[in-house]
Amino acid sequence: MTQNKSRYSGHFFNSYVITRMNLYKHTVPMENDKKKISHVYGYPIEKVNDVFRQLDKELQLSVDFINKKYKSEMDEKLSKLEATFVFIGDQFVSEYQSFFNVLRKVFEPYTKIKMVCAAAMGDNSNQTIQHIYDLVVSEKPMITSVLIGINDMHQNNDIYSKPVCSPDEYRGNIDYMAKVLRHYKSKIIFNTLPPFNNVIVEKSFAHMNWTYSVDIRDEYNNIIREVAEQNGCTLNDMAEKFNQFDGLINIPNDGLNLTYQAQCFFADKFLEVMLEML
Repeated sequence: MTQNKSRYSGHFFNSYVITRMNLYKHTVPMENDKKKISHVYGYPIEKVNDVFRQLDKELQLSVDFINKKYKSEMDEKLSKLEATFVFIGDQFVSEYQSFFNVLRKVFEPYTKIKMVCAAAMGDNSNQTIQHIYDLVVSEKPMITSVLIGINDMHQNNDIYSKPVCSPDEYRGNIDYMAKVLRHYKSKIIFNTLPPFNNVIVEKSFAHMNWTYSVDIRDEYNNIIREVAEQNGCTLNDMAEKFNQFDGLINIPNDGLNLTYQAQCFFADKFLEVMLEML
């Protein structure tokens, strides 16, 4: 597929991102809309359809793996359960092959289970708390998953830049989510942030001059662990669990976002934690 590089430059790129986020409303899956992708990026619709067919095949591999491993336990715990599960997050949650979308397909036979994606590409914790009532609390979730922070730690690659969200501000935002959701009787699963390859990230996003700090990621993950413990929430420590993963974690030539195999691993470890709560 030939890449329309103009989308990465200046005014067009910024206008597209702003338009997409305004339309998205944090729940409208524009990033998976084939016609919009074809129009905005200038790809032939046939090529877009081919890509999505491949994505669907890979997604189904993840769904089949999860079903094979957990079907009997899911039947036991989910068949008669009426509940809403909300997933707070960013592109790690909203993208086409995300662990959320794997589980959404896995849960389709359980008709009384409602899966809600309260995530959007590019979101950070400041944006999440702005929408916590209309996108999360309003759904009255039995369980809320929180995976947010990769965009909070983004910064420009120069000596003056600081993260979008300082560790202290990030702690305050995460703690706020925990307290609000606990107040409204939701159980909470906090997920630590997965690894990234900053050498590849800096090359991939050189046009934006972006970088990410491993030290800040580690500090954020410690904050997640502490806030989860202090508020009586469940911890899914994916940062540690990815040490057990022997596949390719980050998409090549991207360095930040997760491969479908890594998202499948995430779905596996997340579901293991969630089923223990039911």
